[in-house]
Amino acid sequence: MEKNINPQIVEIQIGSRNLRKIKIYPLSMGDQIKITGLVESVVSQFEGSGEEGIESVVFIVEFIKNNIGELIHYATDEDPEKLLEEVTNMQLIEICNIIWVINYGDVLKNAVSLFEKAKIQFLLKRQSQPSVSDTDTD
Repeated sequence: MEKNINPQIVEIQIGSRNLRKIKIYPLSMGDQIKITGLVESVVSQFEGSGEEGIESVVFIVEFIKNNIGELIHYATDEDPEKLLEEVTNMQLIEICNIIWVINYGDVLKNAVSLFEKAKIQFLLKRQSQPSVSDTDTD
């Protein structure tokens, strides 16, 4: 029933021993702005750190460890600590992938398509305006 209301709700199964279903919801615009700001902040810190190799992996793991609970809180009805005790690494990556596709990937594709349509429409309107009158005679 909920999928009829919001088709972006995705159900997946999690668990390392016993599987159970959880729902992943699209982020609200406000939550998406918060998460985007968090990611931008971390990316700029990472770029400025000059870390390479194993240090970069440690940096990324620290980011995930410190922020995954917030992402889980925004995208599910689950208790982040409980979910992290049940979920496998592969399942967590799948959750992150779903969150990305629902909130950023599809939105980005649609936004690019919208801008392309607007650009074409704008160019067509500009070209249809007469620039010189062909009825003038000397």
